[in-house]
Amino acid sequence: MIENKETLKRFCYALSTENEVVQFSSCFLKKNKNSIWAITSFECYNYQKYYVVILEIQSRLNVSDILKKLDAFSENKKNGFKLSEKKLLKRIFKKNAENKKISSNKLRNKRFVMTLMLKENRELLEAYKEIHKPDKIWPEIIENMNTMGIQEMEIYLQGCQAFLIMDTSPNFDLDKDGQKWASLPREKEWQEYVAKFQKVNPKSKAVEKWKQMALLIQQ
Repeated sequence: MIENKETLKRFCYALSTENEVVQFSSCFLKKNKNSIWAITSFECYNYQKYYVVILEIQSRLNVSDILKKLDAFSENKKNGFKLSEKKLLKRIFKKNAENKKISSNKLRNKRFVMTLMLKENRELLEAYKEIHKPDKIWPEIIENMNTMGIQEMEIYLQGCQAFLIMDTSPNFDLDKDGQKWASLPREKEWQEYVAKFQKVNPKSKAVEKWKQMALLIQQ
């Protein structure tokens, strides 16, 4: 979970409409050289009614600080659009890059952004967060990611909606490699285990559960 004291270089937001996406992007993509921070990447993804913006900046910022800067920045636009009121997604899982040299080259990596719905049960939701902590997730699952060329992976939540950001090696094929991934040690067992928290078919593979979001904006 993201705390206000935590410093980050990536901020993920959930938006509700295309109009919000336009307003949000206008705050960052116009006259970027004069921005209050140096933006290294701005991406927006969509699946049905869900829009996710992934904003990456050059220097790490405290969450409280960025909320203040967002308000000041949006108020200058005088359009009634208050950025800090938009939902900053809460990260519950992060798989760091095994190979820093490769993961830092975004032009060579592939990125997949996906979403699924969790069951609307507070106890199950808290348990889902708990099992994704570094000392709780099964080590075989992380090793399987490394085997498949998963450079980095993060899971974020907004209420019961989960969003996954996955950066892979450049030759990763979601359909073909997804089948191989499902056959790795304890992977089937893990997917059946986490399915009790998810609104999915418990026999589904990971690539079948998660719905891929379409890239709308990339700058």
